[in-house]
Amino acid sequence: TTLFRSIWMLLVGPITNGGEVVPKRMNMDMLRFGLRFLGAILSTAWSRLGRGPARPSWSFLFEATVLAMRRTGRFMSRLDPLEQRRAWRAIAQPNALAAEIRVQAVKADTVPARWIIPVGVGDDAPVIVYFHGGSYRYGSFESHAELVSRLGKAAAARVLFVEYRLAPPDRFPAAVDDAVAALRWLGRAQPLSRIVVSGDSAGGALALAALIALRDAGEPLPRAALLICPWVDVSARNGSLSENAQWDWALPADFIDWAAGYADEAAWQDPRVSPSYANLAGLPPLLIQVGGAEMLLDQVRAFALKAEAAGVAVRLTVEPDMIHNWQLLASISTVAARSIAEAGAFVREQVPVPLVA
Repeated sequence: TTLFRSIWMLLVGPITNGGEVVPKRMNMDMLRFGLRFLGAILSTAWSRLGRGPARPSWSFLFEATVLAMRRTGRFMSRLDPLEQRRAWRAIAQPNALAAEIRVQAVKADTVPARWIIPVGVGDDAPVIVYFHGGSYRYGSFESHAELVSRLGKAAAARVLFVEYRLAPPDRFPAAVDDAVAALRWLGRAQPLSRIVVSGDSAGGALALAALIALRDAGEPLPRAALLICPWVDVSARNGSLSENAQWDWALPADFIDWAAGYADEAAWQDPRVSPSYANLAGLPPLLIQVGGAEMLLDQVRAFALKAEAAGVAVRLTVEPDMIHNWQLLASISTVAARSIAEAGAFVREQVPVPLVA
């Protein structure tokens, strides 16, 4: 789809994405990604002829998509941070569930946010407060709209998608301050016991940082937390971070670059940056999903063990063969769709949907 849309614009003229004209520069980014994806399809076909699937459960399309993401990540890593943000946003695909949700822009205190409300979900439904991933550098509503739409539908919940400040220019603790402000704003309107806080990758760590900040301030906490491949220790090195790089789409050096862009090295073990170093006692129940083939596997497992030792109710799902943030690929992966269904069931279990009279 990306390749065809890009060629159409280059040969015929401007196209739109959700009613907005796509700039030519962004369209070139889409074209480059489309060509990389075409190359990844050819490379995957050739490789599978000789050795079969790279991982036992990977379909042809899933494997080609991972390879295209890996090649795109290599290219993006050579760009200036702000160029990386623009380029990743440019290749975000339209939300396949757009007709099944309603989107409303709001200000969560001073923080821009959007309500994502699935069709048929009422104002008394549970709320998921969602912090997107992207290494604190990129990520947007465009990149995560389909994931949070699917999550909202699976949980029969409204989703508050928080568009916190990114680095550059806004480095730590700007993102944490925005996350806490958004939760406090929502808590003034409804009981936090009807709220589940969630996020993927850096957004998962941000969800934890906000919980820890509220707990330390003696304030009420959300009912539970749903953490998707959370980046809980930016100082971690080696282990799965290097061993699983052959399967995942990033490089070990990327994590060092992203961490340095977000916070000074002296702050990498600050609990607000790396929740693995926090006192975790008193946190609400956690569902944590992590891929068995992803680079963050070791640190997520260690975090789950530490949380359990602190008395936190933890449910850890390690999905064999899956890469970082595989849930974003639910349109082509039954495993990802199943993981989102598990997440939705967890939210409904923690915050039951009100019965209709």
